[in-house]
Amino acid sequence: MRGKQKSKRSGLVSKTRTPAQRQKVTPKSLKPPQARKLIRRFHVLRKKTHALVAELNQELGLKGDTTISDDKNISQQLKERFPHLYAMYNEEIRRNSTQQSVPAENAKKGIEAEQIVRSLAMIDIEIEQKGGLETYQVASMLGQDGKRGGDSSKKLVEWLTDPKGTHKLTPKGSSSLRALEIGCLSAQNCISTSGLFGEIVRIDLNSQNEALIEQQDFMERPLPKSDDDRFNLVSCSLVLNFLSSAVQRGEMLKRITKFLLPSSETNRLSALFLVLPRPCVANSRYFDGKQTIKILRALGFTLAAQHESRKLAYWLFDWRGPVDKIDPIPKREIATGPSRNNFCIVLQ
Repeated sequence: MRGKQKSKRSGLVSKTRTPAQRQKVTPKSLKPPQARKLIRRFHVLRKKTHALVAELNQELGLKGDTTISDDKNISQQLKERFPHLYAMYNEEIRRNSTQQSVPAENAKKGIEAEQIVRSLAMIDIEIEQKGGLETYQVASMLGQDGKRGGDSSKKLVEWLTDPKGTHKLTPKGSSSLRALEIGCLSAQNCISTSGLFGEIVRIDLNSQNEALIEQQDFMERPLPKSDDDRFNLVSCSLVLNFLSSAVQRGEMLKRITKFLLPSSETNRLSALFLVLPRPCVANSRYFDGKQTIKILRALGFTLAAQHESRKLAYWLFDWRGPVDKIDPIPKREIATGPSRNNFCIVLQ
């Protein structure tokens, strides 16, 4: 991946070229191999951002509700609360040089807040040069293009219409069923065209079609006030792996339970469709398929179906209802090896 020239670089962006001189990635020019490479790089940058923000909070002595969040606009938070750091962030962006900055790859405990902020700016420069979140979304859409066999909701529809399965839904008479699709990239995927649901609410952080997909952060979606605001199905496909920390992923799963209708004779379906990249469960030091089921059981789910392809892991969980007490599930090593990744989900 890295040639001899790249190994000498000390940061994420070139020291010699400005953004105007570097060729931007444009969504229309993406080919499938480029899309996969971009997706991997965006995930790496997200992890680096999370680590740097945690370090910044420690340097500034911020705790609890006062902490800076990597899930929100970092520059805006700096502008409102730390004008001096915001000025340094802007200076790094304007200069577009890593000469006086700590490389984001080498951020360590104990470095000063100013250097951390400059490293965050360096990451933003690279993200901007790669086309920003919009390009990441387009890359993800290419990966899930039904023409390439990448629409993950095909497996969901297959399970829900399997005559030998436990659900046996049919389009006829299913107009009362409601679904919430978190991280929706297309209103023409299988879940939308199957006819299984009378209403589908689609949300995404960066909607590519706001007429059909609401631009919204699920973690900021208002909690349901009644069953009219709840759903028979929540689809969470390739979303958890985009979150930066194991704690955030656990909190998202907890929050999903608040949006599901209680299962009953009248509510034939109350379920979660979950999809993760296969390496998250097949090659992690801290996580696997058994851990997935354990965590979901702790939240009140039972496993209805599961499947692994070469690239993805799929689950369908039935919702039993809220549990009285959620037992914590901490991070612990379950496999060793230098080539393993650090993906994890924890419950606190």
